[in-house]
Amino acid sequence: SSGIFLEPGYPPLYYSRKSSSQSVSPNKSAIASLGEGVAGLVAQRLYRARKLARPIHDYPDLVMVNGQTIYLIEAKATTGSGADIQQTIDDEVSRMSVYTAGCTNLAPQNKIIGVLIGTALTNLNAYETYVTEVRV
Repeated sequence: SSGIFLEPGYPPLYYSRKSSSQSVSPNKSAIASLGEGVAGLVAQRLYRARKLARPIHDYPDLVMVNGQTIYLIEAKATTGSGADIQQTIDDEVSRMSVYTAGCTNLAPQNKIIGVLIGTALTNLNAYETYVTEVRV
């Protein structure tokens, strides 16, 4: 009821509540980092890609490569439902489309594919992942 915390030195998974009338809110950074980890795993398994770059505080979250194909990967995550993350991914498609189209001129010898990977953390041991590819 007052929040869940990890060992000292790690950020809390949930923010404490000031009173019993407030709901416990998940730590947005922890949820986002779990989403990025799942996105990297999915990209390695699904696309057989390896990490080329991981931009810090920039778009997209990961740049991966497999042969002549470059994957621009943006990760989104939530503790909400699958419908919540699907809506978030749908809202992100236009931004990824513009970004992917802009990057095709930077590496004309490569195929550039934008990938939106949404993760719904359903409980401690399970998650759902939604993948949307953007090809221009």
